[in-house]
Amino acid sequence: MLIQQRKAGQDGPGSGGNASQPQALGWPNPVHLGWLAAFAVLQVLRLWVLLSLGSRWTTRIIVLDEPLVARGPYRWVSHPNYLVVIAEIAVAPMVLGLWPVAAVFTILNALVLRVRIREEARALGLRP
Repeated sequence: MLIQQRKAGQDGPGSGGNASQPQALGWPNPVHLGWLAAFAVLQVLRLWVLLSLGSRWTTRIIVLDEPLVARGPYRWVSHPNYLVVIAEIAVAPMVLGLWPVAAVFTILNALVLRVRIREEARALGLRP
């Protein structure tokens, strides 16, 4: 299902029907409700991850002298927050049908996460 964001002949506020709005930014594209719903579900999953980590959530790599979190989604997956981020980066552009943006940024994010996860494993002594 789609939501049309503008009236026919209009490309945006104050554009006077000018078709010069950058399509790569998704301005003229309708909102895809299925993708928007998927993004909303991802936010619920993110909340579950954050609640499971509690005060341990951080963007920095810090090693504590405590056992790793094993509750919530961490019972089944070692990096559930990263799975949410991967999905968000793929899903968010799809809300406006921007599949090239989704593809490029998913690949770039995978490269960054590869380094991040390797460094986390090294810090935890799981990897030389």
